[in-house]
Amino acid sequence: MVDGRGARRAPAGHRRPSHLRGGPDVERVGTASVVSCVEHGPIGLHGLGTAYTCTADVRWDDGRTERRTFPVGQLTPAVHGMAVPVYEDVADTRGDGTELGRNDTAAWSQARVPLLLVGGVVVLVLCMGALRSTYRLFRGPERKETKRERRPIGRTRSAEQRKAAQVLAT
Repeated sequence: MVDGRGARRAPAGHRRPSHLRGGPDVERVGTASVVSCVEHGPIGLHGLGTAYTCTADVRWDDGRTERRTFPVGQLTPAVHGMAVPVYEDVADTRGDGTELGRNDTAAWSQARVPLLLVGGVVVLVLCMGALRSTYRLFRGPERKETKRERRPIGRTRSAEQRKAAQVLAT
């Protein structure tokens, strides 16, 4: 379907959650207003730091209103009372695949692969440095060779040349 601006729109029921390109196709979009939040942390199942599971009143674009609990990290008490754009995505597979989220999370989905690659390179470089340091620690001190240590005493170049001259003379 094409709207008046010539932009292609998804069929009803499959709308993009964000004006950003590359966002996932979702069932419904709307706005949420945070009612209450539960704090998790500073150390817990959700990692280090403080995270929140928030309950919000959601007004969907079709006019229906309902109270929903959002997953950890989607909403915070800082947006209490504000209208926050949200989406609901129902998975096409079996099981409970309903996902609620904030619309601005679509921007980070595009940066995920480059950020993972950069993080992987940083971890690889740090591991290589740690392995090199460990090797040098257990290898012992480096010894510098001197010229005397390279050749046995009495076998200098000039001594070898004299010996070769004597052999040729006989």
